[in-house]
Amino acid sequence: MKLEQHRKAVINVCLDLCNSGLMCTLGAGGNVSVRDPETGLIALTPSQVRYDTMATSDIVVTDSSGEVIEALPGRVPTSELATHTMIYRNLNDTNGVIHAHAPFCTSVAAVEDHLPALNYELLYFAAREVPVVPFVMPGTTEMAAVVTKALERVPAIIIRSHGLFVIGKDLHTALVRAVAVEDAAKLYYYARTLGEPHLLPLEVKKPG
Repeated sequence: MKLEQHRKAVINVCLDLCNSGLMCTLGAGGNVSVRDPETGLIALTPSQVRYDTMATSDIVVTDSSGEVIEALPGRVPTSELATHTMIYRNLNDTNGVIHAHAPFCTSVAAVEDHLPALNYELLYFAAREVPVVPFVMPGTTEMAAVVTKALERVPAIIIRSHGLFVIGKDLHTALVRAVAVEDAAKLYYYARTLGEPHLLPLEVKKPG
């Protein structure tokens, strides 16, 4: 079995995302991938398989063009395959990609054009502002192009009426980033119910 350790990492991240509340529906709440830097092969979640019952053999392996290299009969890659592969082809330092239908991120994106930093963690793990990009039809090359272009500037974005996309130098970095962005969106959501939030001061900078 190709990329066995990478497959296990994908499953563990999916379970972490479910347990953290970032994926609302176990079968269709997003998608996860990891690239092996040595071979360039990509391990991705399959389409329409519950994350809490997924086995390593369910994970699909493709090359950077999206051609399936290894998959069980009946298993096909996530419908966002084009976005994952385009990110890896264009953002060379990226080896982990997470897309989650994160409820607080998606809620904030319904009314705001960006998620501002109320807390230091968002600045540290992602950016001072996480941009919201307009809705584009899921599973299309148009969406792949829009998401990839936006991720050239920041490592996390939110697609309006869809969800969160984050990248990382590895899958663990992407996971920590995804959780930090959703936590920041939750803080912003609750703060807005109390009044106008005070943002993180501009003089606060990320180390390095």
